[in-house]
Amino acid sequence: MRTELLLSVVAAVVAVACRPDPGNPDYPDISADSGAVDDGSLPGDTPFDPSVPRLAFSVFYEGQSTEEIVIDNAAVNYFIYDNTYVPIPDEDHVEGFTSDRLAVQAGAGYLGGGINFSGGPIDFTGWTTLHVALKSEDLNFEGLTLGVDGADQNGDIIPGRAVVSDFGFVADGEWHVLNIPISAMVPVPPLDQVTAGLQIIRPGPVEADTSFLIDDVYFTAEEVE
Repeated sequence: MRTELLLSVVAAVVAVACRPDPGNPDYPDISADSGAVDDGSLPGDTPFDPSVPRLAFSVFYEGQSTEEIVIDNAAVNYFIYDNTYVPIPDEDHVEGFTSDRLAVQAGAGYLGGGINFSGGPIDFTGWTTLHVALKSEDLNFEGLTLGVDGADQNGDIIPGRAVVSDFGFVADGEWHVLNIPISAMVPVPPLDQVTAGLQIIRPGPVEADTSFLIDDVYFTAEEVE
C-alpha cells in the first residue's frame, strides 16, 4: 500500500512564488562536496542559468528552473511507500532555504518514495542528467538508489536505478553533489513514457533511526561536468 503525503502545493502555481524573497545574500563559493552551509538562500553548486534547460519538481528544490512539474496531489503525487520514512525540513542545505531529512520509520524494512505521474506518463525526452545533493553519516545510505520509471511499448514499467555510491556518494557526514546520467541507470528507462519522475529507494534491510539529507534535485538537458 502506498501512503500519499499531502503537500500544501497549489496546482499550476509555481512554488517559488510562495517563498520569501531572499534578497541579495553574499553567496559563498559552493562546490561539490564542500559541505558549505548558510543561514539564508544558497544557489547550489550550479546557480541557475536560464539558457541551460533545467526541470524541477515542487519538492527537494527551491530555486528557479526553465520547467517545473508541480505536485498537485491529483495528476502528480509525491508518495511515501508504506510509511517507510518521515520527511523533516532541515536548515542544513546547499540550495534554497532548507533540505529534507528522510528519516527511516522503525520496522519499515526498507525506504521508498517517489514522484508518480498518476495522471498518465510524461515525455522526458531530452532530459539527460539527474542532479542531486545528499548528506548522511549512516552507511545504510551508500546503498540508496535513485531512478526514473518509464513504460515500454507494451506498457511494462522499466525501473531505471542508480546506486548513489557508484556516483561519488560517501556516508561521511559531508554534502556530496551527484550528476547521474539517465543513460547510466540500470536498466535505462524509456523517456517518452515516464511514469515516475523520481524514485528514492533503499532496499532492505535498512536500520531504524537512520536518515539522510536530500536537496538541489533537478534534471538537466545536457550532462553536467
